[in-house]
Amino acid sequence: MTDGYAYYSPLLLFDVYWHTRKRLWSVRVNGRVLYHTPQACLSCATLMVSVPAVERIRARGQREVCAWARGHREYLPHGLGMDGTLVGEQVFFDPYRHTSFVTAGGMQVTACRWLYFDPDGTAWGLECR
Repeated sequence: MTDGYAYYSPLLLFDVYWHTRKRLWSVRVNGRVLYHTPQACLSCATLMVSVPAVERIRARGQREVCAWARGHREYLPHGLGMDGTLVGEQVFFDPYRHTSFVTAGGMQVTACRWLYFDPDGTAWGLECR
């Protein structure tokens, strides 16, 4: 499969994070941003947070990438529901309030079987733990 740029091995792990100024999802591999996209989907996603980066953000009030999801890129253009509806739990990250990803109910999340990144900047996970 291609995304218009190049073929990537299905074994590669992709990082996805919200780019606050572009208002798009950034997709990177091995530390290099490949492209920006309005929506994305990962399977077997691990949610990662750099605690030192969170501490720098809190101390300086300066933005930087401190949290991202890492997993296998998938193609689900209409959310996680087959009818186009968003299903699952909404997953949040706020560096001023938490040092981990959380659900709306306050449960800490470290991984999701499926993670969908919506064009409005929200993330929805299925089978989160």
